[in-house]
Amino acid sequence: MEQKSSRKQSVVVRFRRFSGKSFSAFRSMHRVINIGVLAGITLTTLATHEAEAQQRKPHHVSKQDNDETELQEVTVTASKVATPLNQVARQVTVISQREILSAPIRSLQDLLVYSAGVDVQQRGGHGVQADISIRGGSFDQNAILLNGVNLSNAQTGHLSYDIPVNLSDIERIEVIHGASGIIYGSSAFSGGINIITKKEAHEKLYAQIVYGPHKTYMVEGRTSFASGKTSNSISISHKGSDGYVNNTDYKILNILAQSNINLDSLSKIQVQLGLNTKDYGANTFYASPRGPQQHDKTDNAMASVRGEFTSGNFHLTPIIYWNRAHDEYMWDRTKPELLHNFHKTDNYGANLALAYTSSLGITSLGVELRQENIRSNRLGEESTSSSSLYNKSASRLNTSVSLEHSVILGKLSASAGLMANHNTQRSGKYEFLPSLSLTYRPDTHWSLSASYSQGVRIPTYIDLYYKSRNQDGNKDLAAEHSRSLETSVKYRSRALALYATGFALWGSNIIDWAKTSATDAKYKSMNIGTLNTYGVEAGLKVKLGQLLPVLGEYTSLQVDYTHMKQMHDSDGLISMYALRYLRDKLTAKLDFNPWEKLYASCSLRYQKRMGEYESGQDATTKAILYSPYPAYLTLDARVDYKLTKQIELSLMLNNITDAKYFDFAALHQPGFQTHFGLTYRLGR
Repeated sequence: MEQKSSRKQSVVVRFRRFSGKSFSAFRSMHRVINIGVLAGITLTTLATHEAEAQQRKPHHVSKQDNDETELQEVTVTASKVATPLNQVARQVTVISQREILSAPIRSLQDLLVYSAGVDVQQRGGHGVQADISIRGGSFDQNAILLNGVNLSNAQTGHLSYDIPVNLSDIERIEVIHGASGIIYGSSAFSGGINIITKKEAHEKLYAQIVYGPHKTYMVEGRTSFASGKTSNSISISHKGSDGYVNNTDYKILNILAQSNINLDSLSKIQVQLGLNTKDYGANTFYASPRGPQQHDKTDNAMASVRGEFTSGNFHLTPIIYWNRAHDEYMWDRTKPELLHNFHKTDNYGANLALAYTSSLGITSLGVELRQENIRSNRLGEESTSSSSLYNKSASRLNTSVSLEHSVILGKLSASAGLMANHNTQRSGKYEFLPSLSLTYRPDTHWSLSASYSQGVRIPTYIDLYYKSRNQDGNKDLAAEHSRSLETSVKYRSRALALYATGFALWGSNIIDWAKTSATDAKYKSMNIGTLNTYGVEAGLKVKLGQLLPVLGEYTSLQVDYTHMKQMHDSDGLISMYALRYLRDKLTAKLDFNPWEKLYASCSLRYQKRMGEYESGQDATTKAILYSPYPAYLTLDARVDYKLTKQIELSLMLNNITDAKYFDFAALHQPGFQTHFGLTYRLGR
């Protein structure tokens, strides 16, 4: 049951014109500001997804609240200045709290599987490990943020999603398609994912228990409370399993504590502290089909402070953060002496975003300093440290400065910006990355957009230094570069939303692990040359309940499709990652809400991956044999039944057709599984 807040409810105020007298958008108290201008980054609405500000599932939201939500415009807070989705010119998928709570998933990685344009290659489900990429990029080419704080891992993108956030914390997720360096930094080479957590103390207590096959369990709890001008929350989850096959057992702990302090109507501070620990069997994770006894143990701690301050026409957003990651990897958990890696990474930095509003629009200036240090027994140069465990180390400092101006001219929104980026690993070399975007809205339903941007990515420490029996790093790697262009058209009404986007990304000096011949013993890290990606994204959402009320108010059908093609000048190379892109991805979801206490959803996913995987070995030549990836289709479902105002039962069905599929060679994913859940909520 949705509880009434003692605070004033947010409403949307839209400013059609700018005034040089004050930054009135930020002076308005208790409002979600919907400035009719683009600032910091140009994002486009993915109309099929919504970011409704409801507290719980659709059947816990009143009809009146939903009507008001539909009339309001979603504001994206990932940019330097909060920006209305319908004013932005890039494709953004907003995964709302409603979608999160109704999906048959138990982790962030599982949730992103259903997101259009996002490729989730799972080694272990339920949040164990996944390589996540956007629009054909690699898992190292996108940024991951928590409330705007960059948590990308400098060691390797394999670990970028070891982040301390629980599903009960999340208000929405913003997935930005395409290069987003001007707002997220150079790690957002092909896109970025920003997780936005809840700020208000709407629920005193949230508790959930989930149980499934192979002794799989999840226990999660969250409490929130307000004290004066401060709202606080803390969430804890623990999950584990014996594994669906040998050596796929896991234990995962997540803790996130947050405080949101409203100093006054124009100033606020957010503090967040988090811890994520994982201990899991990694059967053939990183050397398929060899290495059945691999094991990994990771610990990630993070802390950050973010402020927002407004004075007159100026809005200032400073951020300071620190993130420490430990990684202990064994090739054979039964014989740790064979190969035992220890890595400790410290990423810390400061961001400062300043926006100034005038009669000419909004001008935003951004500065970021990010230090990336690693100590290891395998990565980096020889160290003078007395530590016998960490005898190698490396460090680098990345500095970026961005300037952007945005303006509305009648029905046209325009934005132009430039980012200068420097990394001490590339001494004396500065990268200048321009961006430009346009959005035209002939009426309240239609919008036409186009954008152009450039990106750069510095190699990870694994790319540079890692050496093993199967791999050879290369510390002379050059940085990757990209140019990105996209155009789109969107339509939205109360009952129907649709979009179509065409995009191209021209990449140079692309980094990959590759072999030049099937007889090569090792994959080597190298710049494979140019890699161009062309594609289309399209989708629609029909709110069937709006057209036929008898079906239930929140009954809807959503379909999304992405098709891509890559062209490269690296013929003959056997690619480990870069050329294994997702050519086709089709997702369809039916939400069914026949009456208030019952909510059901059914999700279908079809994928076809290009590239080849190791399928065996020639008995005579001992050369590795390769086969193309097969296409596959999965079907998942979830049913929720509300017993009382506080208690809810859930049934989650995954891979109903028991499809045999894998994202990596020989690493088959689980077949049909059933999970049961019990949830308790207590409002304030």
